[in-house]
Amino acid sequence: MLNRSAAHTKYQSVNFEEVYKVNSLQERQAQNRKLSVDLELAVCQYLDLDTIGTSARVQMVASCANLNLILQNSPNGPDPAPIIGDNGAPRFLECHLEYFIKK
Repeated sequence: MLNRSAAHTKYQSVNFEEVYKVNSLQERQAQNRKLSVDLELAVCQYLDLDTIGTSARVQMVASCANLNLILQNSPNGPDPAPIIGDNGAPRFLECHLEYFIKK
């Protein structure tokens, strides 16, 4: 016969909410990002230095991000360095609204 009190004390210390917790989509880190958090920070620092009183342009973001991706990738690797796509720089600027100067 099943001893319910023994089973209850055995599993009482397990917090099932913590074990089966699923993060919402807003809390999850995107899996298909070409720029890591460190590379994104490097692009932000570049834009902070370069955009003194002007808005950041898509070409500035794309060239800085692609250069960082090339430098991160080893030159002797079999695969070419990844580059951000046509929508990568505009999406970056949509996420970082501090680089738009409103007149």
